Amino acid sequence: MEDDIGNEEIYIHAEKDMNVVVENSATLRVGFDKQDPGDQTVDIYNNRTATLEQGNDKLQLKQGNWEVLLDMSNHTLSIKQGNQETKIDLGKSTLEAIQSIELKVGQNSIKIDQTGVTIKGMMINIEGTTMAELKAPMTTVKGDGMLTAKGGLVRVN
Repeated sequence: MEDDIGNEEIYIHAEKDMNVVVENSATLRVGFDKQDPGDQTVDIYNNRTATLEQGNDKLQLKQGNWEVLLDMSNHTLSIKQGNQETKIDLGKSTLEAIQSIELKVGQNSIKIDQTGVTIKGMMINIEGTTMAELKAPMTTVKGDGMLTAKGGLVRVN
């Protein structure tokens, strides 16, 4: 322990294991006042597990960026019961993948891959409030059971 002014430090070294048990609450403040510089670095060689038995888990970043870097890994978020919501009040959201992106609800899906976009569903409704256009050098509209074309004015070639 060092207590000289400007060099204050508490150093703890455990040759093997270190266990800390707090019977009530624990608080860690790093650079708590705005004039105090404060960074925290955590280096773990192997695995990290955090278990919260009940309650809430909240991370609030008031200003700055939040970044998670996975060099060679998978990322899985599993919600056993509940909802997931992503809301961006100002700005944009980009989801990018080299192979594919797939959205699924039951048997319905939207898949985007390097060959195109595939939409599958029991019923598919496409609605434009002003205009809808389907355009390609080759276009096929097929109704194996029945095909209905309806409009104020219908032009066929």
